[in-house]
Amino acid sequence: MSELFGFGNDRLWVHHKRVEVACASTLYMHAHDMMEIYYLISGNVEFSVEGNRYAPQPGDVMIVRFGETHTIRVLPGEPYERITVHLSWDDSKRFGSEYEILSEPFLRRGLGKENRYRPCDFEGIHWRSCLLAMVKPTREGLPNVVGIGANLLAFLSELYTAYQNRAQSVGKEETKATDALSADLIEYVNRNLFAPLSAAAVSREFHISEAHMNRIFRKATGSSLWKYIRVKRLIAARNKICRGVSAQNAAITCGFGDYSAFFRAYKATFGIGPQEDYRKAIRAEDPSEGK
Repeated sequence: MSELFGFGNDRLWVHHKRVEVACASTLYMHAHDMMEIYYLISGNVEFSVEGNRYAPQPGDVMIVRFGETHTIRVLPGEPYERITVHLSWDDSKRFGSEYEILSEPFLRRGLGKENRYRPCDFEGIHWRSCLLAMVKPTREGLPNVVGIGANLLAFLSELYTAYQNRAQSVGKEETKATDALSADLIEYVNRNLFAPLSAAAVSREFHISEAHMNRIFRKATGSSLWKYIRVKRLIAARNKICRGVSAQNAAITCGFGDYSAFFRAYKATFGIGPQEDYRKAIRAEDPSEGK
């Protein structure tokens, strides 16, 4: 897949990619510690969020909040093109606290619910213009950093309006759990995410065998139960650490009993140790701490 545009820093990533003839590929279950905006320009894609399956059409936007597990399957034979935006949500530092309301489409909904926005959900086409403008470089071929920020804010405003406009028709969104049991399993795990959890304990709770429970869970999420729990706990821990909670406390409160295992998993997942993230958070709060 060729990258037509790429920009990234610690808080924001924007990518525009295209392939003329897509090959079958699957991006297996994963989650981000950032918000994601996925705009499908062309192609045949299957999207699953927390076990709920979507079939987005070209022109649709998918939104995913931090910690929301998802898989993407690209079907072969057609040109595939998309724009993705990943942003770290901290309105007080990015746009100002008065814009915090713009996070509601990401945060004020259930896991795997209302992730899809169609063109008809928006008012007009300004939202599309904002996304396309974000990946338009300057005359010198460089990212237009100021334009990216301005257009991102404008898109989030359009998204919030769409979110408000369809608030009265919640339940009509085309999301569907793979089945009632898998939805109940996912809900139970997330409700008890930081408590001691094991495949045996979860299977006893639902009065099914471990093997059957694992088959249901893998079919719904594309992941084993343990990998799902670990990814979600790591993202929750990093969210705490980046807000100034010590790495040890974050590990304990997010369900990790062994700090050394937590440290290894954290570094393998994020490419940086938890103490480094903690020091960054402290320096951001008080720049003199880094001197």
